[in-house]
Amino acid sequence: MKIKNIENTITISVSIKNMGQEDIDRVIEDLKGEGFDVKKRDESLEIIAHRVRPHEEYVGGLRTRGLVNYPLLDDIINLKAICNVLGVPIVSSLEELLKLYQTSRYETNETTIIIPDIHLNNKVSKEVEDILRQTLEKSNKGLILGLEFPSDPGFEDLINDPAKNLTYPAFKIMFSGIAGVTLEELVKIFNKLKNEYGERVRIKLIDLTQKEIFEFGIQLMFDLIITPAEKHPSLGYERNRRVLENILDLLKTGGNRAIWTGIAHVIDLLFTKFKEGKSENKDWINNTVVYLPQEIQSYAILKKTVY
Repeated sequence: MKIKNIENTITISVSIKNMGQEDIDRVIEDLKGEGFDVKKRDESLEIIAHRVRPHEEYVGGLRTRGLVNYPLLDDIINLKAICNVLGVPIVSSLEELLKLYQTSRYETNETTIIIPDIHLNNKVSKEVEDILRQTLEKSNKGLILGLEFPSDPGFEDLINDPAKNLTYPAFKIMFSGIAGVTLEELVKIFNKLKNEYGERVRIKLIDLTQKEIFEFGIQLMFDLIITPAEKHPSLGYERNRRVLENILDLLKTGGNRAIWTGIAHVIDLLFTKFKEGKSENKDWINNTVVYLPQEIQSYAILKKTVY
C-alpha cells in the first residue's frame, strides 16, 4: 500500500569504477527509459528518482535486467524515502556515525542501529565491528545484536557461547552458504566484543525455526507456480511478517540494539512505525540510525548482464 500524500526526490550514488564506457552508456539509457534522471560523475552515477512515495515492500516493481538491479534500486529508494519521512539518519561510514553520536539527539544511553543486508555480498563491512564497539563505548548499557538466524530451541544459548557458536555442527552447515558466511563473520565479531565487554553483549535470534523456514520455502515454490506473476511480490509475506514481529519484540528491550536483517524487513519495520505514528518520548525511532555503506548502494549496478 503506497502512501499518497508523501512525495520526495531521492538520489542514489553508485560506483561505475572499472566499468567500460559502453556498459555505462547502456545503464544510463536504461535508467532514463524507466523515468530516472541520471548524472555522470568521474567514477559514479547519480540516479535520481522523482515523486517517490514510501511503500511497503510487497508491491512489486521492475525486475533485474541488463546491468541494472531494479529490485535493489527500488529497495534503496524506498528505504531512503521512509527514513526521510521519519527523520531517521542514514550513515555510510563510521566517521559519519561518530559525528552523529556527538549531537544531542544521540546523547542517550540507548541507540538502535539498523544494518540492512541485501543477501548479495558474502562479507561484513570492516566498519561494523568498530560501529558496535563505539556504540558500547558511548554508553554504559549493554548491546543486543539481533541476527536473522534460525531460532530453534537451544540455538540462542549456543550462539551466545563463544566456545561453541563457531563449531556447533548445525551452525557450521548454515555458515556454508553466502548468507551463512556473512552470519559467521558477525558471530566472530560478537565473540571479540564478548571477550572485551562480557555480559554487556548478547545475540538475539529474530528468524523463525529451521522447520518453519523450510515449510514457508516449500509453500513459496508452490505459490510461484500457481500465482499470477503480478502478485509474486506478495508471496512469502507471512514469513516476513513473523520476522518483523520478532524485531518489534527486540525493540521493546532496553539498552542498545544493532539489528542485522534483510533490507525488505527494514522497510517493513520503518513503514510499520510510519503507520503507527512517531512518538516524541521514549520511542526507539527517536534514537535510530541506519547504516548503509556506499558499497551496498553500488550493487544496484551489476557487472554482468541479466535478461
